[in-house]
Amino acid sequence: MNNAKSWQPIHSLELQHAIESCARDVAGRLSEPSLVRELSKTAQERFGRPGPVWSDLDLATGYPGLCILFGELDRLFPGEDWDVIGHSHLVELQCIIQAQKLSSLSLWGGLSGIAIAVRALSRGGIRYQGFIQTLQGVFLRHYQRNLSQAMLHLENGVHMGDYDVFEGFTGIGRYLLAFAEQPELRKVLCEVLTYLVRLSENKTVDGQSVPGWHIPASHLILPQEKIDFPSGNYNCGVAHGIPGPLALLSLSLSAGVEVPGQSQAIRRIAEWLLEWKQEDRYGPFWPQRVAWEEQQTGLGGSGWQREAWCYGSPGVARTLWLAGKALDESGWKQTSLETFIALAHRPEEDWNLHAPTLCHGFGGLLQMTQRMYAESGDDQLNVVRERLAWRILESFDRNTPFGFSEVIKTEHETSVLHSPGLLQGAAGTVLALLGLCSTQEPEWDQVLLIT
Repeated sequence: MNNAKSWQPIHSLELQHAIESCARDVAGRLSEPSLVRELSKTAQERFGRPGPVWSDLDLATGYPGLCILFGELDRLFPGEDWDVIGHSHLVELQCIIQAQKLSSLSLWGGLSGIAIAVRALSRGGIRYQGFIQTLQGVFLRHYQRNLSQAMLHLENGVHMGDYDVFEGFTGIGRYLLAFAEQPELRKVLCEVLTYLVRLSENKTVDGQSVPGWHIPASHLILPQEKIDFPSGNYNCGVAHGIPGPLALLSLSLSAGVEVPGQSQAIRRIAEWLLEWKQEDRYGPFWPQRVAWEEQQTGLGGSGWQREAWCYGSPGVARTLWLAGKALDESGWKQTSLETFIALAHRPEEDWNLHAPTLCHGFGGLLQMTQRMYAESGDDQLNVVRERLAWRILESFDRNTPFGFSEVIKTEHETSVLHSPGLLQGAAGTVLALLGLCSTQEPEWDQVLLIT
């Protein structure tokens, strides 16, 4: 397990050239701030069904995600004026903040994501420090109310948005960890970690001792989920479930930020996830959710699985790898690696992926595989990452607005979303590809809580 090769680009020059050519094409489509904003809105009317393809201040679907892309292009190709383009997006972002004000502190839809986006364009912290400090001041004035509310919900029913990566304190905590050299933010990070330690502790619900991250049916978001889980459930996805807190607790511990009970919390969550690990002929996988009844009986595991970041087995496995690193648990890391190696053998039609994007597509899987290859050194993952890169490039379509599109398949229909954004759009897809063309590991994927 000590065969790490550090960050390794792909060996195929043909593939590298194809990636760089594709990245430049997509980046060109995203270069003009006002144009990309308008095109993203009209694209849905012309090419697809209505959907959440643009929101000015969101890391997921707005200017912050594009700032991260241009910051990465500037890092990889200095002297090509990608920083100038990124600056134009940042100016637009700042004007909108002044006009609209910020309504959320979250990572994927609020201040935390904006701060990380500004940092991505800062050339290692030498630019935009005034903007970053302003955001920090706003955060420090407002976070306590949100954290107090999340603490209160530990007693009367957890909400997914209290703790998750998207809206909650796991995502916010990743922002704080990125800026942990700032004493005030480091202090708040410790408060967040203390909250997550409490979240990991058992509580009593209807006379039963259950894991603290149980979400009652009344607090589930989707109407169908309320029907399927009348007694609530335990979410197993990185984006909205307990693997997210596991990742932040583990990353913080590895970075030297620790609060009482943190190691025990990591162990509780990791062991719970391992209890729900399932196997097919290819290797380990996890359910997306565990029902109340399944937790009480220890049987089952709800829903089909896919090889994605948001609600997928590789996402869970990556958080177990981080936990294994933090607590020096080689068995956890081995299970994680076996999950990724299974990709080389499991038929692609069983992956349940349909798009090149980050959230639940090939892009997110590629980024996680690249991370695992860099840290494990297992050459089977080199084969997987090249396969994924070619698969993504095959989906590039010059006739679409942004080159890459999100594909959403349900039992009844297939829909296409034309988004320029980071989470389900072209920017995130290109970022995953670009990671294969450099010997220097990126920072941007910290927003996925995989590093």
